Amino acid sequence: MDEPHDKGPRRAAPTASGALVGHRGLSHYYPENTEASVDGAIAAGLYGVEVDLRASRDGVPFLVHDVRLQRVAGLNARVDELDATSLAQRTVTLTPPEPRSLAAPPRIVSFEAAYAPRADALRWYAEIKFDPRCVDEVARIWREHPPLPGSACMSFDRALCRRARAALPPEVLVARIHQERVEGGPLLDPIIEQTRADHLDAVALWHRHIDPPWVREAHEAGLQVFAWTVNDHESVDAALRANVDVLITDGPSPLLARFGKTPPPAP
Repeated sequence: MDEPHDKGPRRAAPTASGALVGHRGLSHYYPENTEASVDGAIAAGLYGVEVDLRASRDGVPFLVHDVRLQRVAGLNARVDELDATSLAQRTVTLTPPEPRSLAAPPRIVSFEAAYAPRADALRWYAEIKFDPRCVDEVARIWREHPPLPGSACMSFDRALCRRARAALPPEVLVARIHQERVEGGPLLDPIIEQTRADHLDAVALWHRHIDPPWVREAHEAGLQVFAWTVNDHESVDAALRANVDVLITDGPSPLLARFGKTPPPAP
């Protein structure tokens, strides 16, 4: 594998007031990680969309968060136990908090099928769920269909972040996702130092860890900060006070309205 790109500090610098990213799509209204949820984020005018990627048995990345398909598709099987053809035939049965009408039940979709027709519609934040094959496939797909500036590949796994940085061009961001404790609070791990050492571009931090001095230190180190998952005014206020770069949200109506975005009409 190639060595990581040698980069100095930089920031693509979207402003917090406009950089709303849909968590698993616009998942407050449409089944998460589906083409419908991505299209909902586009229609709402969001800056980007965050999706979770897991590999099928034959190494194809699909938009699925969980290890097993029980919650989203009512099937007691692991994603990596099924091949791509079988996964693509599975219907998503999950109901979002405020469901909107759909012409047909959505299916589990591969990253390439969801992304390629919408590459220019918004930024993509692809979270890799612990399989290096997903990193390699995202790199291939983004070489063939370059994403908009500001798009990012992300993972909780530090080694996968390093792999992504080596595989992706410098203009694509790579972000380390981090959460330390269930109650939140100040960070103890040296995440800024580790992220810089790995030649990454950003830290995606659970919103209860957001702290203005820490965010300022990250910015001074040339890193962006993404806050997840902000769904209420209190967490948004804290993120804005800290001057985070991106807010990742499920998209409830009060939050969308606050940012001048358009929620889907009620059925």
